Amino acid sequence: MVIQKGFTSDSLIAWLSSRGYELFKFGIVGGTGVVVYYGILWSLVEVLHIPVLLSTSMTYLAVTIQNYLLHFTWTFRSVRSHAASFPRFLLLNFGGFFMNWIIMYLGVEHFGHSYLIVQAVSILLIGTSNFALSANWIFLSSSHPQRTSRT
Repeated sequence: MVIQKGFTSDSLIAWLSSRGYELFKFGIVGGTGVVVYYGILWSLVEVLHIPVLLSTSMTYLAVTIQNYLLHFTWTFRSVRSHAASFPRFLLLNFGGFFMNWIIMYLGVEHFGHSYLIVQAVSILLIGTSNFALSANWIFLSSSHPQRTSRT
């Protein structure tokens, strides 16, 4: 199956295979982030009675910082400087933040679905794109020595 010119499902499988350990660790960090996210989100909404959209925003920002540090030091063992990788990570996550906000708004406010279920869908969609961009644009993995630039 050809996805785009020069890119096949076989090349996608080969790419994922070469990044399998990073993908596994990315999933662990993501799973940890989800647990922390839901804990904070639930606490803000149910205990402190902060509106869902504001709670979502506050929680997303807190987990963004946690995930950056874990991905930089553990998932990718990045050799790229923080000065180069952190702004890219913030750009990716601010894009994800707005995507998350739109999904939450539509799912909760417009369609009336449970905020916890809508958030799960949002995390799955945004997390998928984040791995590909993290592996190829944000972090310079020490496990892929053919890439040597720190910028």
